[in-house]
Amino acid sequence: MIPQAIGRAQLQDTPAGLRIVIPAKWRWVTFIGELALVGVIFAAPRAWLLLDTRATAAIIVFFLLVTVVRRWLWNVCGKEIVTLSEKKLMVRYEIFSVGWHWSYNLDGVSNFRFAPPVDRYWIHEHRTVAFDYEFMPRRFGLYLTAPEAAQLIAVIQGYMGSQRPALTHA
Repeated sequence: MIPQAIGRAQLQDTPAGLRIVIPAKWRWVTFIGELALVGVIFAAPRAWLLLDTRATAAIIVFFLLVTVVRRWLWNVCGKEIVTLSEKKLMVRYEIFSVGWHWSYNLDGVSNFRFAPPVDRYWIHEHRTVAFDYEFMPRRFGLYLTAPEAAQLIAVIQGYMGSQRPALTHA
């Protein structure tokens, strides 16, 4: 029996397979940091005059604003969707039904485990469910706690075991 929810994660057993939806977690730090970045962009016009041309400044401001807006939208309405079918594991990140995804053949997937968040220097990794795909680590499960990740891993392994009894994961 698959639970309906584990923490923020919503689980569904669909005809396409197991579907796990993890909504983005509202992060005040991200919101305030991005707000400060927008303030710096518009409050420092003299710094923009040091650039070669106004076109260069406009391009830089445009890309900074796009980044800020994308991060705000993710913070408010983003979600991570993990789908486990008979042959594939798909991880999708989307905002308003627009997004990007990675797909993995289950033959190459192994070793589901909890991976503690990493937050140092330029590395910020907050996806807590890790697995190996063709001997390379991959991750999903943004901002899940250790107990939530452990429960989710147990459900995934049980689901995979019921579909493919020959496969076991450590």
